Amino acid sequence: MKNVSYKRTLLITSLLTLLPLVVGLLLWQKLPQTIATHFSMNDQANGWFSKPVAVVVPPCVLLLLQLFIFWCAKHSSQKNNSNFRIFNVTLWIIPLTSLVVNFYIYAIALGYHMSGALISSLLVGFVFIWVGNYLPKVKPNSATGFRLSWILNDKNNWQKTHRLAGWLFVIGGFVLLITSFMRIAWIILAVVLVIVLVPTIYSYWLAHKK
Repeated sequence: MKNVSYKRTLLITSLLTLLPLVVGLLLWQKLPQTIATHFSMNDQANGWFSKPVAVVVPPCVLLLLQLFIFWCAKHSSQKNNSNFRIFNVTLWIIPLTSLVVNFYIYAIALGYHMSGALISSLLVGFVFIWVGNYLPKVKPNSATGFRLSWILNDKNNWQKTHRLAGWLFVIGGFVLLITSFMRIAWIILAVVLVIVLVPTIYSYWLAHKK
C-alpha cells in the first residue's frame, strides 16, 4: 500500500466517519433530549439513548473501528496493488455506514418518516455489488477473502472460489436492491448465508476432488 494513498484515504475516510458528529452538534438545539437509535424491521423504535450519547458515541466508535482496519491493512504481510483494491473498498464501508445510519437517526429524531428496512437493504445491496466486483481480483493473502486453510494452500482453489464468490456477491446485491421495497427481513439473512456457505462448500469440494 503506497504511503501517500494510505494517508490520503485515512484522512478522508476518518473525516467522513466523524461528519455525523459535526452535523449532530449543528442540529443540537433541534434534536430531542432522547433519541431513538434502534428500530425493528417495521420501523418501530425499540432502543433509545440520551442526546449526547446518540450524537457523540456512534461516530467515535466507528472511527476507532476504522483506524483498527487501517492498521490491519497497513501491517498486512501482503501489500501488492491487487490487494490494496479490496482494502480500499473495505475502508470506505465504515464511512458510508456512519453517514447513512447516523443521518437516518437524525431524520427520525427530527420528525421525518423514513424506512430503515429499505435503507438497510439498499446499503447492503450496493456494498455487496461493490465488493463482488473486486473479489475475483484479490490474490492469496492472510487478511482478506475466504481464508480457509485448504483455500490458502492452493492458488487454483483460491482463484476459482473467489471468482464464484464475486458473482454471488454481485447477484446477491442486485437481489437486495430489487427486493428492498418488500421489507422482508429474512432476505438479507438468506443472501448472506448463500454468499458465505456456497463458496466455502465449493472450495472444500475442489480441495477434496484434488
